[in-house]
Amino acid sequence: CVSGTFIDAYFQGYDCVMVEDITATTSPAGGLENVLYNAANSQGFVTNTSNIINASN
Repeated sequence: CVSGTFIDAYFQGYDCVMVEDITATTSPAGGLENVLYNAANSQGFVTNTSNIINASN
């Protein structure tokens, strides 16, 4: 699960970035929003593929 791996990496000392437009969940409505909120406000950063592509140019 992306969320579990993200949290584990954070607690291992990694700087974590979740890419929101390539992340999904089978959780009920609101599940993905909760994962993105927690990632951005507790364990790291959230971005999207456009920002990554633009930063690499």
